[in-house]
Amino acid sequence: MRHSYATHLMEDGVNIFFIQRLLGHSTLVTTMRYLRIAHTDPHENQKINLLNVRYFHVVFTLPQELNPIIYQKQKSLYNLMF
Repeated sequence: MRHSYATHLMEDGVNIFFIQRLLGHSTLVTTMRYLRIAHTDPHENQKINLLNVRYFHVVFTLPQELNPIIYQKQKSLYNLMF
């Protein structure tokens, strides 16, 4: 039943990361197994979620223990990332 549920979610274009969390998979590899069963191209389904813009905003989280270093060396961190 879990297999059917996950497969239908994928075929309906639900984000794979959401399905991963919903099913409690610790790795995305486990969730990706459902792609073999789903009769759909996952990239095609996600096109409807894309905005027609030339740029995008990325948000990420770093471990709290790095905060003192990041605050002191912000420019270095930005140069490393971008």
